[in-house]
Amino acid sequence: MKAYEECLSATSTSDAPWYIVPADDKENARLIVSQIVLDTFGGLKMTYPKATEERRRELLSILRNWRNENSNPLTQADYDERECEGIRCL
Repeated sequence: MKAYEECLSATSTSDAPWYIVPADDKENARLIVSQIVLDTFGGLKMTYPKATEERRRELLSILRNWRNENSNPLTQADYDERECEGIRCL
């Protein structure tokens, strides 16, 4: 057990931590891992990149073509910057 603790202590860092998750209780193991993933993603502070006006027009054109091919016309939300979700962030 001491060698196990020494190995973890020597290799676990704040940038790449080790987590001990019990393997004999799958339900709780999955909950623990899910919480670790959520906490890690929450700490990343990710945002969508800002698009230039030229890139926004290009993305809108791509979306328009895709919608036309799929018989799904553009809506006002597609043009609305406040509806910023993925490709809608034009």
